[in-house]
Amino acid sequence: MRAVAAGAGLLMIAATGVGLTDWALWLVLPAAVLVLIGVFARHSATAAVLAALGLLALGNPSLAMSAAAGLAATAYLLSAHADLPAVQPITVLAVASAAGFAAVAVLAASIPHDLAWIPLVAPVLVALLYAGAVLAARGEIPVRP
Repeated sequence: MRAVAAGAGLLMIAATGVGLTDWALWLVLPAAVLVLIGVFARHSATAAVLAALGLLALGNPSLAMSAAAGLAATAYLLSAHADLPAVQPITVLAVASAAGFAAVAVLAASIPHDLAWIPLVAPVLVALLYAGAVLAARGEIPVRP
């Protein structure tokens, strides 16, 4: 699993490096070092993902590169923590969930909007939709076929 973690982490850093300016490209190397350290020290894996998030903020990546970085970050964290007893390595459900969330994020980001308050309402709406889905899955909200 360490090889999968290293590959996914370096793919994450490569996806975040697209669109960086000349001076910000120098930050890719420390982020890649954090990825390789995170393969052996689990706590550094989170720092590597946060470094990738910082690289995304510094650059001007496309939606596809941002989604690829998110999917690679998911695979990196799952495989870096695979030796814990409570963590299942990469499963079909984990891949399907990550791909679904990435698709929804790309779809939401590609919708043009001119209203300044949408970023404030979107997290609340997502939380309400998630809570409704959980309640429906538990059977607490009747769902009509």
